Amino acid sequence: MPEFDNPNPPPEQSPDQSPSWMFGSDAVAESDARGIVNETFDYYQGLRSRHETKWKAADELYYGVVPVRNWDGSNIVRSHVPNNISFDHVETALANIESIFDNPEWFSAEAMDGGDPTDARKVQAVLQYYLDLPDPDTYTTALPEITHAIKGVLQYGTGFLKLEWINDRPRVRWTDIRNIYVPPTLATPNIDGAFNMIEMVDMTVEQLVNLAKYDKRIKIPSLPVLNTLAQSPIPTIGDATRSYSTFARGTPVSYPSDNWQPMPKNRTLRIAIYTERTRVIWMLNRLFPIFQDENPYGTFNYVSAPCRIAYGTFYGIGLPESIKYPQRYSEALMNAHVDEVHLALNPPKEMKRNQATNHSDQHTRPGKTWYSEDGKSMQTFTPPGATYNILPLFQEMNKMAEARNGMGTLSTGGGARPGNINRTRAGIQAQTESTSVRLKHMAQNLETYMLGPMLYKICRMIRYHTHPSDTLIGAFIGENGKEYRPVRAEVFHKDIRFIIRCASKMLTRDRLGMLLEPTSRYLLNPQVQAGLAKQHKKINYNVYAEMVQDAGGLAKKYMLVEDMTPEEIQAMNTPPPEVQAGMAKQQASD
Repeated sequence: MPEFDNPNPPPEQSPDQSPSWMFGSDAVAESDARGIVNETFDYYQGLRSRHETKWKAADELYYGVVPVRNWDGSNIVRSHVPNNISFDHVETALANIESIFDNPEWFSAEAMDGGDPTDARKVQAVLQYYLDLPDPDTYTTALPEITHAIKGVLQYGTGFLKLEWINDRPRVRWTDIRNIYVPPTLATPNIDGAFNMIEMVDMTVEQLVNLAKYDKRIKIPSLPVLNTLAQSPIPTIGDATRSYSTFARGTPVSYPSDNWQPMPKNRTLRIAIYTERTRVIWMLNRLFPIFQDENPYGTFNYVSAPCRIAYGTFYGIGLPESIKYPQRYSEALMNAHVDEVHLALNPPKEMKRNQATNHSDQHTRPGKTWYSEDGKSMQTFTPPGATYNILPLFQEMNKMAEARNGMGTLSTGGGARPGNINRTRAGIQAQTESTSVRLKHMAQNLETYMLGPMLYKICRMIRYHTHPSDTLIGAFIGENGKEYRPVRAEVFHKDIRFIIRCASKMLTRDRLGMLLEPTSRYLLNPQVQAGLAKQHKKINYNVYAEMVQDAGGLAKKYMLVEDMTPEEIQAMNTPPPEVQAGMAKQQASD
């Protein structure tokens, strides 16, 4: 047997050179906390810039930014008309996905094996109550925050929500994607697969002081130090990306310099919130670790979702990114046509030389005049008309963009294009349903990565901050709408499994809407009802009412059919007065 040499032992390290491991149960010194947050932030920020370039391009496509060019050798501006198809696609998808929340029960809670279905129903009612409860600071519910996050999902490819426990209740807040920093090697769109993450939060001096009074674990510097820090905000690359978003819209704002306030208490400080599964660190202006403690929830209090999953990466593909080239191509065709029309209306001319010329006189532009030695008194040059027949190609680019995102002209409000498919009702319905089919994948991603984890994490927060003997409030859906009843918190200390069905409901609602009219016309026919009676069957009007409610997304049931009272039944069985008089007369005659 051959002999193997023993491996060399690892080099010895002095105590000063040994790495600081800082596991979840270890105490962290201020210098170590500062190094953890700053080094992690610099590393994540540097590698995130490649994604920020895509977010800038998404803003340009959404707002319709076309680079401005001049005609050669002049200051005359060429055509730069946008054809921002991305705006129509994002807004159309947002409106369709928002229909998920029209149904009062857009999510459902189901008990696990061996659990009590009544407890699951109570959990659902409590969650519904918290989601409908207005925020005491903004006076809005969680739904606008969720909608804002969905807008980020569609426009930038990824959107974020933050979950907080404030004033003895959970709160859902939208978080800007440009303020979130995740590991660049995160290969799935699930934020819970990250090692750690950082959020940059702007907070006023007054807010931070009040927060430190409420939570004694927060140690802040003195007011003069806070005032000095507030006068020198720490910029990030994400600030430049956010500033570019407002610039693309035509209202330039520079962050964070334009966020200055004349009153010192209203000036903002920047806090980097570093989160692990076992630890939370707050770093003030990248200088002072003002808070560090264990993570009480054991998970990230953030949720995110992709629009379309990009294989092997965290950030998804948004709608503008999907149709970048068809939109730019259509804009190039349209502006080339406008330029040619401009030349036709103001054609270049040639005249006999009567003065010296320079180099810029050799370029072509509207209203240009050339001078030559052998020219005539004056003659004009008509453009060749190369773009006069580009309308079919322009339409093909729009159709290519629609096919890429699944947004037809019917769904975007542009009407139906001429064609054989639009000649029948079935063809129109097929086009309408195709949009819901393509949007189902995006809605499914919202279910899987955002809405479902959001409810799970809210449930975990309630479990952590409540005792089984506490009393909560639940919003139960009844025939008359929502009914509010007390619920014991012990139901959150049991195993509950959630089933979220928003994407399937969105698709089912469209199909129910198409089936409602023919079904009603058939079932409510007296001859059909008479035939069912012969077979000892009848129409279940309760199920029919639920079908109408699901198709319309109604918040309550409208009981259009109800049981008769005993008086009404007796009156129906009593003959009319004239019949009774005839019967009495006949009886007397007999």
